[in-house]
Amino acid sequence: MKKTIVLSVCLLLLMLVPASAKKKEVSDRADWSALAWKMSQPVLENMAKGELQAKMQTEFSPSFDNRNKKVLYMECFGRLMAGIAPWLSLPNDGRSISYRMAAMQPLALMAWYKTLPKDLSNGQVLAALTKSLHRMFDDQNNFNESGYLTIGFCGHQPNVADWYTNNGSLYMTSLVFMPLGLPATDPFWTDAAQPWTQVKAWGGKPFPKDQRWADTIKTADKW
Repeated sequence: MKKTIVLSVCLLLLMLVPASAKKKEVSDRADWSALAWKMSQPVLENMAKGELQAKMQTEFSPSFDNRNKKVLYMECFGRLMAGIAPWLSLPNDGRSISYRMAAMQPLALMAWYKTLPKDLSNGQVLAALTKSLHRMFDDQNNFNESGYLTIGFCGHQPNVADWYTNNGSLYMTSLVFMPLGLPATDPFWTDAAQPWTQVKAWGGKPFPKDQRWADTIKTADKW
């Protein structure tokens, strides 16, 4: 049963990967899908074969504590599934920065649930997240030789690890992919790109002041 579920997820992801050779221009959604596939493929394929523990090239924080290191595989699969589950200004300081795009989970969740604040447009959110994804993952050493995530923020930077960090826990970065649960025809993907707050601020344009934001989204436990 577990293998059937994992193989089904693999097929769903594969369906979302664009046939880029047939198109000169790749959409933002296609870029997101391709990166989600790159991140997911080695995990899910080896999980389906029952070979994740044997094949995964692991990495642990230099200060990793004495907990059972096999927790890595559970974290890797569980956190990856949290990010791709919809198919069934990025901070650069502070704790757990090796989770990379996981910092954008609230924004991604609001986009998926269509609950973005009225003064925050689809075009702004998509443009900002896409720019962050490209800046973080294009031409950076974020994946090891076997295709698994490395410890770091933008590349391989083991020094940013906390005592509980391993490269299985890093798959929390996949939470940014939640808007991929929206169809390609959704306004989130089709609205024109617009400058987001940081672009306006650094460009000398008027921009809104920061305001307190409270999460009012309630996610029911389907089980």
